[in-house]
Amino acid sequence: MKRLILFSLIFTFSYCLFSQNNPPDTTFKADDQQAEKLYNDGVKFFEAKQYSEALAKFNSAIDLKDNFEKAFFNRGSVKMETGDFAGAESDFTASINLKPSAKAFFGRGKSKF
Repeated sequence: MKRLILFSLIFTFSYCLFSQNNPPDTTFKADDQQAEKLYNDGVKFFEAKQYSEALAKFNSAIDLKDNFEKAFFNRGSVKMETGDFAGAESDFTASINLKPSAKAFFGRGKSKF
């Protein structure tokens, strides 16, 4: 009988320990969705060679989501096209700091050249 009680207590205690896992934060963030929309609009403007509009959209996306690696990269690309090489270098560096990629390193090197 003592073994059964001891086993029950150990089982219950261990079950309680492992059942307390908190799920990951999956809350919806409206700012992230708006930042993605602004980013997509910026890409469309960039493809149409409307650089000032693209720059404004990427700036707005970064204002909403300050760790938006793709927006930094594309804003750097816009700045390269418009001749703002120091600004492009800064944006490519920010992109590299968030998520290193060969494209970002190449863009930064190109802007330094």
